Amino acid sequence: MSFTKKITPSAVPKGVKASIVFVFASVCSQGMAIVSLPIFTRLLTTEQMGIVTTYNTWLNLIGIITTLGLTSGSFNIAMMKFEDSRAQYTSSALALSLAPSAILVLLSIPFGELFSEWLDISVPLVRCMCVMLLLNPALNLWLMRQRYEYRYVAVFLVTVLNSVAGTLVAIVMVVWASSSDVVQLTEVRILSSSCVTGLIAVVIGSGIFVSGRTLFNKRFWQFALKTGTPLVIHSVAKYVLDASDRILIGIFVGSAAVGIYGVLYSLSSISLVFWSAINSALIPFIFESLKRGEEDNVRSVAVPLLTAYAVVCLVLMLLAPEIVYLLTTKSYVEAVYLVPPIASGIFFTSLYNLYSNLILYKERTSYVMWATVVAATVNILLNVLSLPVFGYIAAAYATLISCCLLAFLQFLFSKKLEISNALNNRFNLLLSFGVVFAGIVVNIFYGCLPLLRYIVTAFIVIVCFAFRKKLMNVYRKTKA
Repeated sequence: MSFTKKITPSAVPKGVKASIVFVFASVCSQGMAIVSLPIFTRLLTTEQMGIVTTYNTWLNLIGIITTLGLTSGSFNIAMMKFEDSRAQYTSSALALSLAPSAILVLLSIPFGELFSEWLDISVPLVRCMCVMLLLNPALNLWLMRQRYEYRYVAVFLVTVLNSVAGTLVAIVMVVWASSSDVVQLTEVRILSSSCVTGLIAVVIGSGIFVSGRTLFNKRFWQFALKTGTPLVIHSVAKYVLDASDRILIGIFVGSAAVGIYGVLYSLSSISLVFWSAINSALIPFIFESLKRGEEDNVRSVAVPLLTAYAVVCLVLMLLAPEIVYLLTTKSYVEAVYLVPPIASGIFFTSLYNLYSNLILYKERTSYVMWATVVAATVNILLNVLSLPVFGYIAAAYATLISCCLLAFLQFLFSKKLEISNALNNRFNLLLSFGVVFAGIVVNIFYGCLPLLRYIVTAFIVIVCFAFRKKLMNVYRKTKA
């Protein structure tokens, strides 16, 4: 059966070009993190790396709440609903998101030490976090609008500037601090990169307010809160699902284990760069196809793209020992066995996204929320029960089980809404089993037969190259 049976090359190069640039920008951003990883793992101890991981975990988790869900999927719906007043909506949404963050900034002044004790990070990092919670929404809302309108040049420049400048400044400052016998290298690392991001966010936020000239609009605020509130709970639960393992590892095992697990999780998540680009192209395509009643169109595109992403995850598993060895120190190499279960779990993110897109099309955001809450609760329970017994490796398998559950629940809800047939459910099930089985096999062969891994990887690359035109035609269809 050909995946391209109904597909004809699209004459809309702008959409394809935009998506390619988005991927390239994401790869550059992720690439800076990877390139700088060997530097930071040598300048900072595993405990200090663990503190950086803990800081970023809390920053992202609290940020989901303080932004009121305005930087989630509801923003894309707003861009479609308020097509003629996008600048005004963005400005109004930014104003609404500032209120909770501003309160936290004020509270961090007298209660900084209390927050420090709760979050297990230093007082300077607490105050830095609160300031970044205030500034980050401007950058996030602006980037979402640029991506929605395919303004790829602006997205590329800002994304690369932020990642490159932030990383270089952090490296220079940490090297200088280390040579000057400064002990608080973690604070230097985080504060220096935050200054770069904060400056960019201030400039962009000012531009949003100047162009939109709207702080309060009752219609905009009501829509934002109505659609965003359920997604706040969903986003918090999803982040808990993704990040609670690091917090719990810190509690049950220690900061050094958090540092090791956090680095390995980041390496295992490299494939998300590609899926984010794929999913951003699929969302408008799925919505428009379902609107026209063309469910076959969705299936014909989803199958090959999902297969391609599974291949990316598999290649990452196969080459994990070499990637970890090149980018980290010996302290991390022994944890390479974390990669297959984490990478397999991350694959299920793609399935979850596909089914949640169907649910969001039906505007049943509460279903998305409840599925994520259940999966996150299971993840926490598994970690609490298994971490004291098996150590941090248990967190990887807890992530895999929870992500499988999340995808399955989203499938059940989409089936309840009678829209699951827009995807090839039988194929998705078989592919899921294949990815999990491949992860188990690859993990077994880490200790021996590296040549076999290289041969399999080379074979996969050759096959992908042979079918590259079919995959590009499928991807172009999402832009038709």
